[in-house]
Amino acid sequence: MMQIKAPQFPESIADGEVAAWHAAVGDAARRDQLLVEIETDKVVLEVVAPADGKLTAIHKQVGDTVLSEEPLADFAPGEASANPRDVPNGYAIGASSPGSAIGTAHHSPPAGALANKPPSASAANPTPPAGARASKPPSA
Repeated sequence: MMQIKAPQFPESIADGEVAAWHAAVGDAARRDQLLVEIETDKVVLEVVAPADGKLTAIHKQVGDTVLSEEPLADFAPGEASANPRDVPNGYAIGASSPGSAIGTAHHSPPAGALANKPPSASAANPTPPAGARASKPPSA
């Protein structure tokens, strides 16, 4: 049995809130599968399964405040179901090593859209070339 813990928060973040659980007690999970999201005032952190296994207990419910590296749930490593219907959400995200839970940041949908938007011509050349003027001189 191992504990799933909140990731270590950066120094500027004191705590977070459980935003969503993507697995329930008794659910089989594959290594790196998203289990829970923790929202802070700056970022949403994703906590993934450290190995194949099952979630055996949840200690923090949606809306609960969590501190850095605080236990969130209990996890029993072992064989996870091969049936994708038995694996919540059916996908894996992030990366971790056995025995640890890693949180990864992601952008909100509006920030993600901006991040994927190609740069404009003005963004590519923010300063005028040498010898060029940034604006027209007043007419005499």
